[in-house]
Amino acid sequence: EPDRPAFFNPIYRKKCTLTSLYAALLLREAGFEQYPRDFIDPLVRFFIETPYFSPRSGWSFSIPSNNKHPHAPWWSYSTDTNRVENPGLSAHICALILETVQDQSVVEIGLGIAHNLVLPVLNSNEESGELFVTGCLAMLDVLRKLSYINTEEHNRLLSRLISRVQNTLERDVSKWGTYSVRPDKYIRSPKSPFYNGNQEITQKVLKYLADTLPEEGSWDITWSWFDNQSQYPESFVISRMWWRSILSIQHLSFMSSFGYLESRK
Repeated sequence: EPDRPAFFNPIYRKKCTLTSLYAALLLREAGFEQYPRDFIDPLVRFFIETPYFSPRSGWSFSIPSNNKHPHAPWWSYSTDTNRVENPGLSAHICALILETVQDQSVVEIGLGIAHNLVLPVLNSNEESGELFVTGCLAMLDVLRKLSYINTEEHNRLLSRLISRVQNTLERDVSKWGTYSVRPDKYIRSPKSPFYNGNQEITQKVLKYLADTLPEEGSWDITWSWFDNQSQYPESFVISRMWWRSILSIQHLSFMSSFGYLESRK
C-alpha cells in the first residue's frame, strides 16, 4: 500500500522494532528538535501494536524470524538474550513515547515499562545489555523534564547509571582494537554526564582514533560474525562496508565534539 507508512506493512510490523527506533534516533542526531507528526504517530502506533511487545517484558530485542536471514550471531533469537537486552531497548522507546505522545493511555504504557521493567534493573546489580546505558540516560532525562520524577530521584538514578559506566569502560588501550567498551561508546561530548573523571582516558581515545585511521580513510569494524561469517559471506561483506561508513561518521562526530579535528588543522 504505497500511500501508507511502511510501519503498517505486515512484514515491518514483525521485524523492525529496533530499526524503526534507530531511524528516530538518527533524526534526533541530525538536529530535529521535534519529530514530524507524520513520522512519529505511525511509529508509536507500530510500537504499541507490534506482537513483540508486552507490558511485562517490554519490546523484544530479537524475534524468531531473525534466524531465517543473514545476521550476526548476537541477533539470533534467544529468550536469554532478550531478558538482558529488552530493558535497554524498552528504555529508549519509553523515552520516545513519553516525549512525543499526548494519548494518556499510551503514556501510561510507557510509564509502566519505565517503573516496572527498566528502573528495577537500574536499581539492582542485574546484567544489562548494550542499549541499557544510552536508553536509561534518555529515559531519565524525559522523566525529569516531564516531572514524572523529581530532581533528587533523577540525580540518584543518574548516579547509579554513572557507576555502571565507570565499571564497564575498557581502559586498557591495547584492547581497543578488539570488541570492547571503549570510552567513546558512552562519552560522546564534553557535556556527557560520564565525562567527569574520564577526561584523561577520553583524550587517549581521541589520539587512538587519529593514530588508527587507515590510509583509505575509514575505520574498520572490531568484530566478526564467527560461524555465521562463513554461512553468509556476501552479507557479511555488505554489513562490514555499511558499518565502516557508520563508524567513520560516529568517530568524526565524536572527535569534532571535542574540537579535536580543528586542533589538528
